[in-house]
Amino acid sequence: MIYENKHKPENENNYYNTSDLYLVATLTLWYPIESLDKTNPEKTVFNFLFTEDFQKTLDKYWRNELLVEPKALLNNLKVIKTRLYEE
Repeated sequence: MIYENKHKPENENNYYNTSDLYLVATLTLWYPIESLDKTNPEKTVFNFLFTEDFQKTLDKYWRNELLVEPKALLNNLKVIKTRLYEE
């Protein structure tokens, strides 16, 4: 299965937007969250700056090729959940 460029952002600002908490927890191991969109009270959207390197990491995620430290991933998930409820 080919995932290349499947997740390229459609907006002109070169940001990747997602509400998938597990994806966010994984991506924040390497990339900072640029902003949060809480316009919809049911779902928070996380925005990442989209670069070529980011695209490669995203493709690896969807192909199950990323290796991560389990404790780091779980800690990131806790931090993200805390951030959701603080703001």
